[in-house]
Amino acid sequence: MRMKFIDARQLSQEAQEAVRKRAVTLVLAGEIHDKMARVSGVARGTGSRWVATYRTNGESALNKKRRGAQTARASNFNIEGTEERPKADSR
Repeated sequence: MRMKFIDARQLSQEAQEAVRKRAVTLVLAGEIHDKMARVSGVARGTGSRWVATYRTNGESALNKKRRGAQTARASNFNIEGTEERPKADSR
């Protein structure tokens, strides 16, 4: 029987954070990674990566993060703070 994984991209950021924290908590409580993956509905490698990140960077590494395209970069603005527009080729 194949295991069904959740598509975390369809979850809210809060739900994604809860899944990550639950998975890490299971491993820290002594569960093996395979069981953590089954209970959490994620791939074993994904859960293992979350645990490694937690051990390296602490709980804040599991918190929700910004998603999607980022706003304009600072390099797109001149000193006055107005957006620079690309100059048209003059032929």
